[in-house]
Amino acid sequence: MCGICGFLSFDGLPPDSVDLTHRMTDQLIHRGPDKSGYYHDSHCSFGFRRLSIIDLNTGDQPIRKEDNSAWIVFNGEIYNYRELRSRLEKVGYRFNTQTDTETILHAYEEYGTDCLQHLNGMFAFAIWDARRRQLFLARDRLGKKPLYYYLTKNSIIFASELKALLQSSQVPRNIDLKALDEYLTYHYVPAPRTILRDVCKLPPAHYLVIKCDHPTAGPQPYWQLEYQPKFTISEAEAGQLVRLTLDDAVRARMISDVPLGALLSGGVDSSIVVGLMAQASSQPIKTFSIGFEEKAYDELEYARLIAKRFETDHHEFIVHPEAASIIPKVVHFLDEPMADASAIPTYYVAQIARQQVTVVLNGDGADETFGGYNRYTTTQKLHRLSRLPDWLIGGLLKSILDAWPESLNYGRLLQRGRTFVKVAPLSFSEHYLRQCTTFPHVLREGLYLPEIANLVRKVSHTTSEDYLLSMFRASDKLGPLDQMLRADILAYLPGDLLVKMDRMCMANSLEGRSPFLDYRLVELAARLPEKYKRQKIILKRTFADLLPEITRTRKKQGFGVPIDSWFRNELRDMVCETLLCRRAVERGLFESKTVKKILDQHQSGRFDNSQHIWTLLVLESWQQQFLDNSLNLDDNAVE
Repeated sequence: MCGICGFLSFDGLPPDSVDLTHRMTDQLIHRGPDKSGYYHDSHCSFGFRRLSIIDLNTGDQPIRKEDNSAWIVFNGEIYNYRELRSRLEKVGYRFNTQTDTETILHAYEEYGTDCLQHLNGMFAFAIWDARRRQLFLARDRLGKKPLYYYLTKNSIIFASELKALLQSSQVPRNIDLKALDEYLTYHYVPAPRTILRDVCKLPPAHYLVIKCDHPTAGPQPYWQLEYQPKFTISEAEAGQLVRLTLDDAVRARMISDVPLGALLSGGVDSSIVVGLMAQASSQPIKTFSIGFEEKAYDELEYARLIAKRFETDHHEFIVHPEAASIIPKVVHFLDEPMADASAIPTYYVAQIARQQVTVVLNGDGADETFGGYNRYTTTQKLHRLSRLPDWLIGGLLKSILDAWPESLNYGRLLQRGRTFVKVAPLSFSEHYLRQCTTFPHVLREGLYLPEIANLVRKVSHTTSEDYLLSMFRASDKLGPLDQMLRADILAYLPGDLLVKMDRMCMANSLEGRSPFLDYRLVELAARLPEKYKRQKIILKRTFADLLPEITRTRKKQGFGVPIDSWFRNELRDMVCETLLCRRAVERGLFESKTVKKILDQHQSGRFDNSQHIWTLLVLESWQQQFLDNSLNLDDNAVE
């Protein structure tokens, strides 16, 4: 696992480009604390930071072809590189290292950009082809490894993280208001957009070729996940395929020249991974778990159950409210605003794991491929209920709720009933959107200052909600569960979960590997009948021998964080001081009265506005670290 960066000037490198590359590389030292490496010629400059995992002696980068006509910097791991290397050797390629990096370079020489079809792994890489005078950038299928870039008419600059790009004075510092609106909607900024105007993220499963003579090309897709046609197999046959594929994925991800372990939550997914690791290892697996003082959020007893079952070398850490003091550090390493509060415990579990190991396996991706989230079931139930006759919902039920005496307040039950009457007319995709939205459109309109709201409308041809709704329109021939799974794999997984895991692990110089996101398993799961995937039923049955009954049957808990309680108690003053301070007000984005109302409603206990508050808190902390205090409105008037 590493950090990469580089700079290509179509007319020749300017005098300060080498110094710029060194400054950019220094910003990535946490991704690769072991060693640095550089390459410079008349047009191209590469920087590299190494976290040594495989081939500790000859794995330094950049790596070159024998004739110096091509160079590569690479972040990630290719799990099938040995098989690919063997094929390339049979057709005459010679290797000077034992690395997967050199295998990519020779695969590019043999197959061109089609080399991506031969790679199984997580990756972001750049190849400078001096002979063709072109730069080849690529990112893995699911988006596990990040790659940012800024393209002008004369140059392109790229890096694993945004903070490295910002070492260049060319890169704009103005917020992209469309991206801001998307962030408030989903609590992350979907690719290819970033929070900064004109700075892009290369989308998952895409590559970009920039030719010095024709520097106008855009990202090109090289892979698409297909959900049809469905396999016509029994559940037992499907389970056997899933087990064989996942077992192979786990074993491939246990290849390492440094110590490795696993992140263990005690849920189905990480427990299966630990069980398969234990079967494949002759030594006890090191496992790492996070807990909370608040029992409703604590899963340590279930993690201990798995650790005992497989006799792991188990380690734990309790997250206390004062742990939130690391919010600025977490935001710094997240790189751009992403408001998933579980980044805090993820940072801590990565920190304790790094004291023992350099690589950890995790259970990420199982929910998005095998239907694990509660919102999948909730959305389908709600949509079925909304099909009841209008005279019953909009007539009788609405009349009863409207006539309900306020003195007989049944709290959440009454509130849910009134919400149901209000949302019943929505489509299936809109019901799902409600499960995924932080600030709906009407709340965002009230949050912005009037001039910002006008500018957002001016730069937006559609509302931010259309980003997710368009995914449902493009998959309307799929079943309801597959539609939701597809949307999460395209949006939530690369926008939230994989960002959290990559940034928090790399903040601690730790490599995270996700067996459930082996693309072969993801492709297999996509084409399984929906009935096998509801609430991960096929995983619970197929791996019943690894899972205690309570692990298989208990309600999914999720990796929650008690920020609702923290914001009413220990962190109350800090939140108010941050979001209502003069610095935040003068930034000129939001109505202070609206922000205060959100805080007051939450702290009164009448509403749970914790996700709204966390989203605003992350954004403000990010702006304080990365931007000036003021926003240039004129620069944002046109997208």
